[in-house]
Amino acid sequence: MRKIVAIFLSFVLILTFAACSNFKSGETKPTKDSTTTAAPSSPATEKPEQSETTKATEEKPTKGDVSFDEVVIVDNEYCTFIITDIDPDNYWGYTLKAYLENKTDDKSLMFSVTDGSINGLQSDPYFGREIAAGKKSNEEISFSSSTLDEVDIGEFTDIELFVRVYDADDWMADDLAEESIHIYPKGLEAATQYVRESQSSDVVMIDNADVTVIVTGYEPDG
Repeated sequence: MRKIVAIFLSFVLILTFAACSNFKSGETKPTKDSTTTAAPSSPATEKPEQSETTKATEEKPTKGDVSFDEVVIVDNEYCTFIITDIDPDNYWGYTLKAYLENKTDDKSLMFSVTDGSINGLQSDPYFGREIAAGKKSNEEISFSSSTLDEVDIGEFTDIELFVRVYDADDWMADDLAEESIHIYPKGLEAATQYVRESQSSDVVMIDNADVTVIVTGYEPDG
């Protein structure tokens, strides 16, 4: 009888161990390979952030905020004189680009700027070019930066030119063109006039309703 009971208990133990073994084998353990990570969004749907370089490239400032259209000073049967562009930072100073054309068949013409002013302050660019008959030329008219900086002229807002075109070989002949023109690099509404501030060292020579003459300094070695 005891032998039968022992066999029966052994059989029960075997079944118990088998059940435990099956239970453990059904468990799953997470591994590094099965770790779930968020998938990156599709590059096609992402808008790349602008770099500083990209922003700088897109934001192209204008040339010193200069707003300029070509200015035709003269265009007649003999000649053409056009201001085509402005170069504020030219090596020789504030510069106007000019297109000159001699339309005559047998005359060399002198294109000259006889005088000029910046913001109402006289400033002569000393420009003159001789153009042969039937020829064209691109030229530069420059105002000396050093001279204008000495008086603190500020921004160029009103440029006045006095232009003369004449026969280069016959100074007694009538002028073929004589004009004056105002150029407003920043627009007419932004035009300003130069106003000199009085200094304690000034010596007033004349000051009346018609004219003012002031000695502003001396150059012993000038």
